[in-house]
Amino acid sequence: FPVTILSPVARTSSRLVSEVCGVSEATADKVWKGLIPEYPYMRCALPKAAKLDKFSWTQGVFSQLKADGMFVNINHLEDGTVELISRSGSRFPIEQFANLADEIRMTFPAGTQTHGELIVEVGGDLQSREISNGLLNSVLKGGSFDPTDFPVLFAWDQLPIEAAVPGGKYNVPYADRYRELEQQIHAAAPHGITLIETKIVHSLEQAHEHYAEMLAAGYEGTIIKDRNAIWEDTTSKRQVKYKLEVDVDLKITGFTAGNGKNAELFGSITCETEDGELVVNVSGFKDKKQKGILTRAEIWEIRDQLIGTVMTVTSNNIMKPTKSNPKYSLFLPRFCEFRSDKSIADDLQRVQEQFENAVK
Repeated sequence: FPVTILSPVARTSSRLVSEVCGVSEATADKVWKGLIPEYPYMRCALPKAAKLDKFSWTQGVFSQLKADGMFVNINHLEDGTVELISRSGSRFPIEQFANLADEIRMTFPAGTQTHGELIVEVGGDLQSREISNGLLNSVLKGGSFDPTDFPVLFAWDQLPIEAAVPGGKYNVPYADRYRELEQQIHAAAPHGITLIETKIVHSLEQAHEHYAEMLAAGYEGTIIKDRNAIWEDTTSKRQVKYKLEVDVDLKITGFTAGNGKNAELFGSITCETEDGELVVNVSGFKDKKQKGILTRAEIWEIRDQLIGTVMTVTSNNIMKPTKSNPKYSLFLPRFCEFRSDKSIADDLQRVQEQFENAVK
């Protein structure tokens, strides 16, 4: 293994380790303990895995908008330094967020880590996911904001920095953490920081109603949180993600090149609607053999036979055309199954109708 590549930048990239070694992130870290930095994160459970019957419905449960932004950890260090760190550990260049950093110092106490999502305003208007995340990714790669661009933080949680460590816990109920965060933002009244939209619900039916309202407004979904949930670096069964998932049938038109351990196979499968108005690269294929499911290697062996056939794809939303991409696309597309029983894919109108019906 060429140890000389392990610069500080290289060590923060799990993708690099995967590409060079051809092994998983977990395997690499077992061999070279501490090679890949860990970034704590409290993930949401899906409804079927959550302890919904244990939620404090009588007192009130938090139902929060699942916004379309980019997750960020905001560290306000004791010396006044502000750090903005993505979920994967990438550091946003703070000079591009100078105004927001000033507001963070003014709003959040030193020694805290605040969690939220960044969405970019352009000319005073909040942008869609594809535009906002595109701008943020560009800045992460060394680009810069235009004078009319302004990143806005939607915050929902906060804990001491010393608790935000791998395997860490902060044994303060969410209701108390939220109340403290609410008081900080209310007192400072910052321009670029706001609380995530939140509604207190007293039944699962009310939670579902709020979820439907957010879908109808064009958002991704909601997250419900038990008021007594502590913060911990794990998948918490005390906070549940509700989001839209729709299956659509698309035609296979090609395969993208793979890299790392998939260098001799493929990275994703390119699919499109019957009318060609929606084009998307689909991932989510298995590397290990499972009963009844083709592996990536087995799919590669029959790739020529698959061109022109139909594949079911699961996704969470439709992405509209942009200046850089004139076609419609899908958000988080994952492979579901090959449809040997179908020869005609859905057209764009049919895909749009399926999402509309799912919302209803």
